[in-house]
Amino acid sequence: MKQEFAAMVAGIPLLSPAEQQELFDAVRALQQQLVVAACAKLAATVSAAPIDKRVARYVKLRDARAASNKEAEKVDQAYKDVLTAIETALIKDAQEQGVTGFKTEFGTTYLDQRMLTSIADENAFFNFVKESGDLDFFERRVKATHVQEWMKNHDGILPPGLNVFREATMKVRRT
Repeated sequence: MKQEFAAMVAGIPLLSPAEQQELFDAVRALQQQLVVAACAKLAATVSAAPIDKRVARYVKLRDARAASNKEAEKVDQAYKDVLTAIETALIKDAQEQGVTGFKTEFGTTYLDQRMLTSIADENAFFNFVKESGDLDFFERRVKATHVQEWMKNHDGILPPGLNVFREATMKVRRT
């Protein structure tokens, strides 16, 4: 099998770039199908295995998933980098040409602006919000760790107006 694989790999440079891409896409799709099928098979049979084997399998699968995600993040970052480079060049071209976008046979571009905010002076901002009473500056979300801490300090009593949902999980530490 290794010799067959080596022979296939040796022939890759003889392919056109489009053929190479097609081959790599097919190999990647096959790999994903095999991983999904293997995981489905494991999930269906895992409860029959002894506990020590399940824990060992869990650790091994978690490591494999982490490695897979790390590789995927590298590829994703490469895509993001080239997309950012293209976007930067398009912005520069639009500014130089005094236009707000381009219309091509492949797609239409347009300049857009996104506003990002951060707090420069926490006291000044929170005093402003208190004085104005305008709570719409905040998003509606409750910090779970603070609720937990508050409940711990108040005999387990929940702050008014909140619900708490608990979900049992099983953590696994490597030995």
